Amino acid sequence: MAQYLLQSLSAVKQWVRHYKDEGIDGLKEKQRSGRPSKARNQNHTKLLQSILAMQNNKNGGRVRLKDIQNMLAKDFNIHYQNINGVHYLLTKLGLSWISARSKHPKQDKEAQALYKKLQTKGNRCLTCGHRLK
Repeated sequence: MAQYLLQSLSAVKQWVRHYKDEGIDGLKEKQRSGRPSKARNQNHTKLLQSILAMQNNKNGGRVRLKDIQNMLAKDFNIHYQNINGVHYLLTKLGLSWISARSKHPKQDKEAQALYKKLQTKGNRCLTCGHRLK
C-alpha cells in the first residue's frame, strides 16, 4: 500500500494509527508547533497589495526578494534575517515566485516587428532557417 501511495511505510502506519484513534478527523492537517510568523499581526491584504503595487510600479525587470525584504522592514517593521522567511511569507500570501520574462522599459514593439519582417524570407528566418508563424 505504501508503494502505491508513494509514501514511506512508517507514514502510512501513522495515518492508520491516527484514523483508528480519532477517525476521519485524525487525518486532517493539524496546526504545527514552531516559531510564529513575524507577519502574524499584520494585515495580509495590506502586505499583498504593497507587494503587487511594488511590482506594478517597477519599470522593467522584476521585484526581487531582497527588495521585498527591505520594503517589509521599512513599511511594516517586519525584519527577516534571510530571504527564506520572505519567500515563505510570499507562499503563504499565495504569490508564486516564478515570474514571466520581464519587459525592457524602452522596448519598441514596432521596431521588433520591422526587424522580424526584414529577417524573414517567406516564412523562414534568414539567420537560422526556422519556420515563423
